[in-house]
Amino acid sequence: QERWFSLTFKMGRERPEELVHAMCLILLKRNSEAHAKLTANSDSSIGSYLAEMVKMHGERLNGGHIGGFKATDAKTLLDIARIFTILVQERLCDKSLRDQAYLAALAASRTCGLRSLDVEEEVKQVCGP
Repeated sequence: QERWFSLTFKMGRERPEELVHAMCLILLKRNSEAHAKLTANSDSSIGSYLAEMVKMHGERLNGGHIGGFKATDAKTLLDIARIFTILVQERLCDKSLRDQAYLAALAASRTCGLRSLDVEEEVKQVCGP
């Protein structure tokens, strides 16, 4: 609980940080604050999905509800990879999960024609060669 609470103060204004902040608020059962933050990030499919889950399930929201999120577009997968980057920095998940997320984002960016060179550079910076 203390760890999640401290993260609510650490997160900045970038979209992945805002989403991690909202997730911490959900875990702390501060759903009205989480919903407001997620609604402000509704241009993100992750933010929209989580806002809907908070609205539908309220205090009963659990990992099973959140685990139903599926994404295939490169922009969303890149947001997910960036969220994992924050979680790795905070020692809340293993680097291999971040790397898998970045590989999925890179593959999706190549498929849809997104500027995959930018994504490749980010992958190299974050995950290494």
